[in-house]
Amino acid sequence: MRNGPYILITPPTNYPGKLYRKRYAYQHHVVWWENTGELLNQNEIIHHVNHNKHDNSFDNLQKLTESEHAKLHGALKKRAIIKLNCTFCSNEFEIEARSFNSKTKMGQENFYCCRSHQVKMQWKQGKKHPRNSSVP
Repeated sequence: MRNGPYILITPPTNYPGKLYRKRYAYQHHVVWWENTGELLNQNEIIHHVNHNKHDNSFDNLQKLTESEHAKLHGALKKRAIIKLNCTFCSNEFEIEARSFNSKTKMGQENFYCCRSHQVKMQWKQGKKHPRNSSVP
């Protein structure tokens, strides 16, 4: 039986951990408990080292706090960064590649390190202030 990506099993009768539908437990929690005798605290997670949530062998399981787990997955999803020069002040700044790609697809050619430089460049080009149409 499955619950999302995780496998549910009928645990041993002496399993003291959390049960779902009063009958099932996550297989990786039961495997952890059988090998260590430990149940998870409220802020702990069993992480699958090889990222295969169906591989519940004890060697593939690692107990982490929620913050350690978030940091680990944040590091795995490291974003690509592009360095650009501001069209207004020429200072170098960074932008995420996916944001840059979507903006260039929409035809954007000029990039600014901050919103105020974008507005100042519009004034310089004779466009009106976005909040006050009377200011050139």
